[in-house]
Amino acid sequence: MQKPVKLAAPSSGGRLAPAQRLGAFAAAYRGPLKALVLGTLNGLLSCPLVYAFLAKAAASGALAIAFYTMAALGLGTIPALLAVAATGIPSRRSSASAW
Repeated sequence: MQKPVKLAAPSSGGRLAPAQRLGAFAAAYRGPLKALVLGTLNGLLSCPLVYAFLAKAAASGALAIAFYTMAALGLGTIPALLAVAATGIPSRRSSASAW
């Protein structure tokens, strides 16, 4: 059994920064569940592209246009997400010790 890693920075007075708390939360999991937890936490990260689309949707003044603007962002990111997922599978097998 591995020893737990202390994540608090020495100058922080023993308190964990928010990112460190999320890292500690994700470190508690192993295997595919860890990938699911990290992927879910990744979705909580801010993205400037989302902010730009939100501003455009909010400025549209019409609910339908705002909906279609955000839907276009969601549909437009699917090919890139699928490409990342497809290329990430072989590298995950080669670095099995990281999971």
